[in-house]
Amino acid sequence: IEDLAISSAPNPSTWWFRFVDDSHTGLHKEHVQQFHDHINSINPHIQFTIEIEKDNKLAFLDTMTTRKNGRIEVNVYRKSTHTDKYLDFNSHHPTTHKRSVVNTLLDRADKIPSTKNGKRRERKHVMKVLNDNGYPSRFIRKCDAQRKMVNNREKNEQQAAGFVVLPYIKGISERINRVLQRENVTVGYRPVNTLSRHFSKPKDKIPTVRRKEVVYKINCSNCKFSYIGQTERALQTRIKEHQRAIHKLDKNSKIVQHINLHNHIMDFENVKVLDTAHNYHQRLFLEAWHSQRTPSSGNDHIDLPDVYLSLS
Repeated sequence: IEDLAISSAPNPSTWWFRFVDDSHTGLHKEHVQQFHDHINSINPHIQFTIEIEKDNKLAFLDTMTTRKNGRIEVNVYRKSTHTDKYLDFNSHHPTTHKRSVVNTLLDRADKIPSTKNGKRRERKHVMKVLNDNGYPSRFIRKCDAQRKMVNNREKNEQQAAGFVVLPYIKGISERINRVLQRENVTVGYRPVNTLSRHFSKPKDKIPTVRRKEVVYKINCSNCKFSYIGQTERALQTRIKEHQRAIHKLDKNSKIVQHINLHNHIMDFENVKVLDTAHNYHQRLFLEAWHSQRTPSSGNDHIDLPDVYLSLS
């Protein structure tokens, strides 16, 4: 759409930059509406909205572009609702997370502003914001010096033997990191104390019978026999199939065979979900694993080596 619109426009734009669905372009004022109508005529299902500069300024992603004396000046843009609140230095997070906050803000200050004065103003603002969030000046200077020494982070990451993410526990995670670094393994951290652990999930819990892609277990009401199976569809659909097989006296059904042999009743009211897996082969594995660990199960399944039985 972009290529066709720009190449066929009566008065094409001076430039066209895009990130995902946000675009930035330069046009003569008298051609703006014409170009907007033209690009919307390419595909009726994809329509563009438009925002025009105000006071010679226009925000685009994290940048503010300003027309000044016939030139474009770029600076860092923050919304009016931005609070300058970042990860507090005294919070229970690994030092690497706090260093990343400093590095990210300083990288923006160095790379986004297009003028020396802009870079100087942005760095001054970043220093004040970091100090307000508890970051010591010495820590900031150290991060800045280390940041300038690292010129090719991607190359260093590719040379690592592996990458692991550890839950962060102050004093312990750092020791594990030092051990893994000797083996050329890169370590990342994730916080243990999160909001999701303190607040219940906003979505209602899906009833057991409506869950999909599950490994399930049906117990006999009269003995220890159980049937373990897997299904991609809703569990209630599979349960109805078992009940229909009983009604039709399907001799190929393991449940029917057990009922006919012992005159027992299966407990369809309390079917349990043992595991969930989106992949079919994973469900087959889990079905076999649970079946082999349950001596009283009477269903067909793939054979697994005994070594898997020790897993818990």
